[in-house]
Amino acid sequence: MNAKFKELMEIASSGACYDNPTNTLIGTEIELFARYIVQECADVIHKRIGAKSAADILDHFGIE
Repeated sequence: MNAKFKELMEIASSGACYDNPTNTLIGTEIELFARYIVQECADVIHKRIGAKSAADILDHFGIE
């Protein structure tokens, strides 16, 4: 697994309040993981292309 994906997955699942021996994402963690990925993409776009393009990506996915 890509190291960045693994890092984001661990962050997304860090708030879990249950025993998850499979180390997989479930429920709201999946949405949180997806939001982290979109935010990472927007951050890269902002650095390389500009703020407007990054805002367009976040708006497309409904992320503030």
